[in-house]
Amino acid sequence: MDNPKDALKDARTTIKLAPQRWQGYARAARLFQKTHKFDASLKMIGLALSYIKPGEKKRRKELQKLQVEITDYQEAIAARERRMQNRMLLLPVEIYNEIFECVLEEDDAQIITLLHVCTYWRKVVWGSPGLWRILVLSKLHTDKKADLWLERSRGRIRELHVLPDYDSKCLPCRPKFLEKLNWSYLRVCRFLSSRIMKFLNPPLMFQELITLELDSNDDVSPIFRDLNDFSSTKMKSLSFHETHFNLDHLLRPFPHVSSLSFNQCVISLTDLTGFFLANPQIESFHSRSNWMQGPVPPTSRSDLNDVPKLEKLTTLEAIADPWTSTVLLFDVPSLQILRFSSLTNLHLSACLRYWASTSPKSLTELSLESMAVSSSIVLEVLRTSLALEVLALNAIFDTADTIVRVLSGQNPFASSPSEGPLPTLCPRLRHLDVSDCPDVATSSVHALVQQRLELSKFTGEGEGTTREKLMVSRLEVLKMDRCPKIDVQWIPWFMQHVSFVTCVFASAPRKQQKGIARRM
Repeated sequence: MDNPKDALKDARTTIKLAPQRWQGYARAARLFQKTHKFDASLKMIGLALSYIKPGEKKRRKELQKLQVEITDYQEAIAARERRMQNRMLLLPVEIYNEIFECVLEEDDAQIITLLHVCTYWRKVVWGSPGLWRILVLSKLHTDKKADLWLERSRGRIRELHVLPDYDSKCLPCRPKFLEKLNWSYLRVCRFLSSRIMKFLNPPLMFQELITLELDSNDDVSPIFRDLNDFSSTKMKSLSFHETHFNLDHLLRPFPHVSSLSFNQCVISLTDLTGFFLANPQIESFHSRSNWMQGPVPPTSRSDLNDVPKLEKLTTLEAIADPWTSTVLLFDVPSLQILRFSSLTNLHLSACLRYWASTSPKSLTELSLESMAVSSSIVLEVLRTSLALEVLALNAIFDTADTIVRVLSGQNPFASSPSEGPLPTLCPRLRHLDVSDCPDVATSSVHALVQQRLELSKFTGEGEGTTREKLMVSRLEVLKMDRCPKIDVQWIPWFMQHVSFVTCVFASAPRKQQKGIARRM
């Protein structure tokens, strides 16, 4: 038995010399069992049993026991193989592609992780051109990565992202991948490096684009002059960073642009107004830290010669860019999201007050952060915002607590206690964020949560139920981070009556703040 190969030869010789005797078959059966050749072992056991005489019950019993052991072992191995079987291998490649698409939507760099999971996944990813549609170029292995992505995608890149640290061995000459790229398939371009922008040819490359983002890094690039030489009816989104150009002349060739974004650009307010007059289809406008040229922004509607009618504008966002509030003087009846941050211009209040007088019934989100604004102006907006669901007041000093009290029905402006409560404002409010507001008190927030809980219980079955009570919603999200007047003893009560609550105190270490918010 120590040498199975020689032992098998010996058993074969025994069977050849005495084919009618059971001993050779029994010996071969045990040898096959030892070498894990179970099918051959069972066959030998069957032959041995057929040659055992009826009187040799002990031998027959031993062989039958060996037969049961081998059969049980085979079943155990089969069960283990079934448990260890990778059933995902049975899925069609199309299902794999759908799963991998969901992974890459969150982070396109995960394609490298997918390649290292197993051989089969690597084969699927390697042979699916659609998974290689996003090409991101930076300073690491730029040329090799471009060649690999172009080969795997068969030149059909859908999104091209050139990061600020882009570097290539081809520079200062024209990068080779620009020649290999099939521009008819390209839909999204983000050029954040001025090193490559001088090699772009918009009339040739941008005809099929839907989204374009350009960052010249304060470098005057010829691409902005070339943008005037072609028109695109497919362009939907434009974003510019650190650029200086004639806005009115630049954007007229794009009649279907719906999203516009400026970041640290030099812009003329006259050109911007002219652009809005020529492009009333704009749906989203974002502005951040821009420098405005030209006259002082208007503070009233009468100061405007022509008033743009932006009937489709739904999102307006301005960060450290006070002149953007002038857009509120335009006709914006469909505005749903208004986000202002770090605005200090004096005419902001006038623009907000005028816009509030137009009854902004479509507003669903209002966010004000790090800015000086009086509570009376904000309340004017809230009184007409019946559809408001999200209200964020962050780093608003000596104002936020008054607003919260009015939202809860209290009257902080009452001259005597006999005056009744105020009507319910923003009945659909579900999300309240008053983080970094030092004046917000526990009593004010408690009164608001309690009021919404009581009013939301009415279902409208009784005859005396008013329409106002029907529409009131309970708070679902409450954020009170770094509010020193919030009493920690009341946090369990808030957590009991509001689905999501965060109250991270400024005294907590930075590393622990996320953990505190998560536990709460």
